[in-house]
Amino acid sequence: MDRNFINSLERGFSLLEVFSPQQPFLGITEIATKLGLSKTTVFRITHTLNKIGYLQYGLENQKYYLGPKILAMGFATLGSMKFREIARPYMGELSKATGENINLGVLEGHEVIYIDQIKSKQILDVKLYVGSRIPTYNTSIGRAILAYLPLPKLNEILEKLNQIPEARTFLGAKYKKILKNLEIVRSKGYAINNEEWEIGIRAIGAPILNHKSSLEGGINISVLSAKISLNELESRYAPLLIETAKRISFSLV
Repeated sequence: MDRNFINSLERGFSLLEVFSPQQPFLGITEIATKLGLSKTTVFRITHTLNKIGYLQYGLENQKYYLGPKILAMGFATLGSMKFREIARPYMGELSKATGENINLGVLEGHEVIYIDQIKSKQILDVKLYVGSRIPTYNTSIGRAILAYLPLPKLNEILEKLNQIPEARTFLGAKYKKILKNLEIVRSKGYAINNEEWEIGIRAIGAPILNHKSSLEGGINISVLSAKISLNELESRYAPLLIETAKRISFSLV
């Protein structure tokens, strides 16, 4: 047991993490259900976070939402990320070359969080923003990142993913399915999501490594399945994506 670990602080951050673009407003009961905590405990935490500006409370819908302090923290973090700044112009070039949406992400826990985007078009009704969290196990950028993690870190994440019922289908027994998939990713240099995350959308993702060959994050191109075939995604877009990822990698010093 870690005597220096502050459980109440951990609960506070866990509570903030349940808010998302898909669920920006949450009530006490909803938060308590998501976190597995009592409503009394959740009320005390939300009350405190509201008082210090990290949460706000809507009187009309009687639900909480992220306050200005948490948003300021997010923008400050993004503004200081050298990785994002370096990748941005290369993402722009890739977007012009393909006419598609380009996303840049980093690993956050067992998920990928988008830290930058260049949107060329609206993809169906899927609303993804800077700050959006997406799964690692069934997305192109997630698999590209998982494939290049050190084995101890990968095993740690797989154990966490195995606790998610929706993820088990993609992991397979003893993780054999996902490990085989990641082996293919390493052999090709890119990962494919063929409508596995969202029907009607395909995506191709590649890892971005720094000059020490350590993983920094990933980049992907997302397309409409009705417009771009799987064959075209691999034959036409894969070389462009890999080249872009390499150019970003070479610029990371």
